[in-house]
Formats: sequence, C-alpha cells, structure tokens
Amino acid sequence: MSHFDDKPALETAGWLPRLPIEELVFQDQWGNAAGEGNRELIAKLRAIEAATGISDFPN
Repeated sequence: MSHFDDKPALETAGWLPRLPIEELVFQDQWGNAAGEGNRELIAKLRAIEAATGISDFPN
C-alpha cells in the first residue's frame, strides 16, 4: 500500500468511528486509565503525530 486513507476502512464501511486514544490506553489492567504514565504516553503519541503529520490518533 502506498498511501493511507483519511479514515480506516472499517469506519468508512459503517463500523463504529475511532475511539479517543484516552479510552484505549490503560495502566496495569483494563479500565484503569487514570495513571500519570498514561498521560505521558498519550502526550508522546500526540507529539509524534504533530511531528510527522500522521493523524492516526483520534482527538
């Protein structure tokens, strides 16, 4: 594949839209999203997105 579509194929096909990354990153167990490490990781992922121009992480 030489390009990326604006939306994932499943979203385009009518599946659920992407979830915010904050709802997908957990610490130590599912459902435990309150850790400082998560905020750091999410900030780093957002920085990668900004630096590369790749928008794979939903807002």
